[in-house]
Amino acid sequence: MQRLFKEVTELEGGLPDLGFALCQKVKKSGYWDPRVEDHSFRIALNPYIVSSREFNQLEQIGSIVYKAYNNLDNELSMQASNQEIIRLKSLLNTGIDRRFRNVQYLRPQMPRIMKVDLVKDADDRFWVVEVDSVSKHGWGLTVLMNKELADHDKLRGICSVLIDWINGHKNESTLISASHEHFYLPEFKILQETLGRNGYFLRVKEEPILAPEITKAVIDIPSLYRSESKELELMLEAYRNGEMDCFLPPKPYLSSKLTLLAAMERSASLREKVPAMKRINKQFASEDYWDKFTQENGADHVLKRVVSSGSREIAFSYDKGWFTRLEKACNNPGNYLLQEAINSKEETFDWIDQDGAIRLADENYHCRYTAYYSDGELIDLRVIANQSMIVHGAVDSIQLPTTV
Repeated sequence: MQRLFKEVTELEGGLPDLGFALCQKVKKSGYWDPRVEDHSFRIALNPYIVSSREFNQLEQIGSIVYKAYNNLDNELSMQASNQEIIRLKSLLNTGIDRRFRNVQYLRPQMPRIMKVDLVKDADDRFWVVEVDSVSKHGWGLTVLMNKELADHDKLRGICSVLIDWINGHKNESTLISASHEHFYLPEFKILQETLGRNGYFLRVKEEPILAPEITKAVIDIPSLYRSESKELELMLEAYRNGEMDCFLPPKPYLSSKLTLLAAMERSASLREKVPAMKRINKQFASEDYWDKFTQENGADHVLKRVVSSGSREIAFSYDKGWFTRLEKACNNPGNYLLQEAINSKEETFDWIDQDGAIRLADENYHCRYTAYYSDGELIDLRVIANQSMIVHGAVDSIQLPTTV
């Protein structure tokens, strides 16, 4: 871990400059308002400084992921009558809302921002563990964490890409917050306010959204939209007819772990960047079969649901009750896969809690690196640390401001 400051500069309140500034901005944003939701994360005292070696790795990964996914999306969209493609579409539809299944292959179109989750091993090598290409979650918090370091950062930033898109729509851009996205509402407001201060208008509308409120440009058509109305169908039909521009096209399959597996099968370069993955079958419910599998493929694996949100339904093979979890997954094997578990590098961090108390490093943490790419270019980076290997965005995690 490199530090932006060799020594922590103290203010009268006893807080470091950066930590103090971020604490104030997080409180102002509403993130730590218990009436909204429990977002009791911590903030690192010092930012994560991306080294030139790390930056080169991340740039290379972005190019490889974008090329592999773009090729796959073109293949699925342009070869509608190919029997192999028809079978692949059927597989990739696993766990996808039926209303999106045909629309998502309608035409080739990549998301303007792709989110890639990575871990770093003891040799400082990054590994891609998930690709979440149609999610706006995390954008606002990334902007909030990093904007204090904007003068030190050579990355474009999420808002820059949004501004380029908003410019083409004459203040008719809308971000729809589905009811199941309530946890992320403070983030969406951060985006709206940050863009507004720079003269760009983004409407944030909570579900339900009425037909007259539907604009011709939306950040996404949320697959989490649950209202019993025809508005979702109207939006999907508008996209189908080319009457609606989606910053993130309605292609939820692009966030499926089965899609990552399919892209790996078509790209040798991507296979070098992703821990080995395998679909499970009912044979895995046998302890003898599992023992044979681990002898041939290594002992440490992680079980994942092919379409999931956050850390739900993730289990490591060294967890207590592992085999019971694996047996349960084998009852519906098409919805799960295994991925080789990377022994992530442990690091220590000093941090501040939401009450402004400084806590000095006394524990080891695992990090998850969330890289944001636009057309394969690294535009932003967010680092989260947690004592659990299942890092994600748990409320006891440490958020690290990040700069290149």
